[in-house]
Amino acid sequence: MNVARALQNTGNLKDFAGFKDAFVNAANAYSGVTGSTALDSAGDRLNADFDFWAVRLTNSNYGWARIGAYTNGTLTLF
Repeated sequence: MNVARALQNTGNLKDFAGFKDAFVNAANAYSGVTGSTALDSAGDRLNADFDFWAVRLTNSNYGWARIGAYTNGTLTLF
């Protein structure tokens, strides 16, 4: 949704700086089923929980493993 709004506001992707500004503005103004999509200074969702994943070797097989979580402002590593 935010990408579509940003593209609509800038008209094309040739002005990347303008598109990026439009995207941030659209994200900061939008609230959907998962809540606000406002972004922090790093471009991450301001109010969101995150999981961190890595490829790990387990029982002779490589696969994705959840290695950490960021929940309610607290980082937990597994």
